[in-house]
Amino acid sequence: MCLLQIEKKDGSAFVHGPNVMHVRMLCIILILASFSGPSVCKIYPGKARVGESATLTCNMSCAGREVKWEKKINEFQTVAACDQGQCKGSMGLENRTNLSTDNFSLVILDFRLRDSGMFIGYCYGKQICDVNLTAEAHQNALEKKAGDFALFPLLNHGDTVQVMLSNSSGNFSICIFDKGTAHLNLDFGNRQKVTNGSLVLGDLTLNDSGVITVMDYMSKQLIRICNLTVIGPAIDDSWFGILIHLPRLFHYYLLAAGFFGFFVCCSVVLLVFAAWHFCKRIWPRLIRGWATAVPTDPVSNL
Repeated sequence: MCLLQIEKKDGSAFVHGPNVMHVRMLCIILILASFSGPSVCKIYPGKARVGESATLTCNMSCAGREVKWEKKINEFQTVAACDQGQCKGSMGLENRTNLSTDNFSLVILDFRLRDSGMFIGYCYGKQICDVNLTAEAHQNALEKKAGDFALFPLLNHGDTVQVMLSNSSGNFSICIFDKGTAHLNLDFGNRQKVTNGSLVLGDLTLNDSGVITVMDYMSKQLIRICNLTVIGPAIDDSWFGILIHLPRLFHYYLLAAGFFGFFVCCSVVLLVFAAWHFCKRIWPRLIRGWATAVPTDPVSNL
């Protein structure tokens, strides 16, 4: 309320203080400020990797016991709230949230792709800040020897995921894991299997080198990126080491040589048998036939 001090002196009244017009303008500004809406909250970015903890914080404190976080799906729904020290979670995040009234932070345990989205924090019913939580992929590098196996955690949490291999030869789907069932790509020769929530790719070859990605099948959101490098096995310079690694290095060539050797041996055996049969059976008959066919000398008969 704006008040002016009016004094009477010698029966006349006058306004003591600033100009009346200035006072009116000041009153209007104060009234408009009292009815102004809430200020726009700053949007903080948040990132988390699947399977790890996601921390939502506004870099503020809420000196009270009434804290609430909401998430926007179709509409804003409460995901965690504390009232008079009693905290609870809701909307699929039960037992996976830790809410602090001291530093006004929300921790989501075992983060999943479907936990991504826009979160709004309230302190005593007043909107404090917004956090846009997004997922980022795990990244690592593996170096394996030919013939070894590689393990890739799927981190699917019941969602359908796809494992891809990308290299200079192209992009290849290794498997699609859906509701506990693994749909394997037979082009990899049954070298892959899913066990304990991880993809196992065995008997690695040099052609398996490349980027292995695990992604959500529907949204194509990347969950894991792995740079796989397959190198040839180390060769021992000794004769013993060469003999040990020779079958693994040249097993295809040895297999082909084995078939060729078997074919040659069979051919030699057949040729020897044919020669023996010819000399033992056919050649004597030919000799006897020629002997009977030769005409006798009439002079010798006389």
